[in-house]
Amino acid sequence: MLAQTGVLPSVNVGSCGPGSGRVMLAHTAMASAFSLRPSPPRGRRPGPRSSLTTSASMRSGLSIQGHQPTSPAGWAIIVDSLRRADVQLLSPQEVQHALQAGTQCVVDVRLPAEFEAGHVSGTVNVPFFRPISGWDAVRVLRRLAFALFGIRTGTELNPLFVEEVSRVAADSSKGIILMCNIGGVIEHSGSFKVGTQSRSLTAAHVLVESGKFGSIKVLKGGVNGWAASERPIEEM
Repeated sequence: MLAQTGVLPSVNVGSCGPGSGRVMLAHTAMASAFSLRPSPPRGRRPGPRSSLTTSASMRSGLSIQGHQPTSPAGWAIIVDSLRRADVQLLSPQEVQHALQAGTQCVVDVRLPAEFEAGHVSGTVNVPFFRPISGWDAVRVLRRLAFALFGIRTGTELNPLFVEEVSRVAADSSKGIILMCNIGGVIEHSGSFKVGTQSRSLTAAHVLVESGKFGSIKVLKGGVNGWAASERPIEEM
């Protein structure tokens, strides 16, 4: 199983497709109250949407219409938006075919250290989370919260996530496939009536709400499922 780790705040962002290189993007300094609210597409009235934020009121850095994404209310909103947008979960075989055909931009949303430890060939790393940066009061408390659980390097949302995905998926004719470690599900699963949450599904929700992307899919089972199906994993 591939576990989450923390690293320096750099991002492995290239472009989708064969031969895509590794480009290091330096993040500019972010104010503690940074928020990202995409403009609604023409013809649509703005309403309550998800936003990336690092305000003190949102401990996780992500507001789902005023709810924490891990709360029952927040997760229910995420599932509803993914279903309405017809976000599909693909098998490892389907993702492998998409990579071979070059018809999809496949984005690994895990931390750079996780990506370097083992990733699917042909994918581009755009982390949904990043190591905590800055030492304002909110981030100090966030670091302490992680430390209480024995995690030395805590994480926060990457406020440039949508922008970076837009950069690597510049070809709008291609769909986007997201992957994390576990993939998650949005249908009834055992004792979970509304599926199981994951980074890739939450990231898919943020992309859906941005209104900038068309077809969005997620690798079912994530990188762990890919490896369990005896498909190759690359290391850096």
